[in-house]
Amino acid sequence: MAKKLSPAICGHIVSSRRGLLAFIWSIITLLTFVSLILALVFASNAQNANNNDYNNYDNEGEDRNEEVQVAVTSRAMVFAALWTAVLASIMSVFGTVILGFQSPTGQYYICCSGGVHQTTPLSLGTFIGALLMFANLSLVNAVLFGEFEIQDYQRDGDGNNDGKNEGNAVRNSSMAFAIVCIFLTIMYFGFAAAVFLLSGDILEEAKTDAQEEALRPSRESRMSNNQVPGKQFGGNLTGSGYTSGSGGYVIHNDSDTSMQ
Repeated sequence: MAKKLSPAICGHIVSSRRGLLAFIWSIITLLTFVSLILALVFASNAQNANNNDYNNYDNEGEDRNEEVQVAVTSRAMVFAALWTAVLASIMSVFGTVILGFQSPTGQYYICCSGGVHQTTPLSLGTFIGALLMFANLSLVNAVLFGEFEIQDYQRDGDGNNDGKNEGNAVRNSSMAFAIVCIFLTIMYFGFAAAVFLLSGDILEEAKTDAQEEALRPSRESRMSNNQVPGKQFGGNLTGSGYTSGSGGYVIHNDSDTSMQ
């Protein structure tokens, strides 16, 4: 039987462990879209900084070489940011399929029916592994962006002021996205740990839901076959009570029975 959460803790919004994880995952999905917007802003700022500084350079000697190096590094950062955003979007869809959706009104929705997807130890383990891999990717990106931050500071310390404005623009963008990557790392590592700790409850609740879903057609079939007062099958009499006969159930009036 699925374990229920304390109403004093969760109120009327969440009533099960799986619903709690689905609600938290919805918040993570929202924050993921925020990080996607930040990634797009980062890409736009980095590219605009490169274009503006390219127009201000004399395109001669060492200044030209420094501009090319920063431009190449910026394009690599843009690719890393956009690719991270794409993977985060895919993870959001994957998590919703596995955990479902918990609405603020307290209603829990299963993303896919049992015929399309079933929550099994394999699917849940795959989801946990994907969470850990994405968290690791975010951590690596955060370290790389931090290294680029140090590199810009060292270049400014060499006394070269021609690329200072460009370095500041790229540095601010890299710092913003590095913070986003660290934030994503903490979120996804923590959520992977939560899913692992509650995996037993999730599988138990999924099994209970599957059993209820399997019994639902038989219940509806019994309800449709049962005789309802005021209706009859295989005869012309109406009323309450029934007796078995050829061709199905025959309903008769209680008054007719009493007269006999």
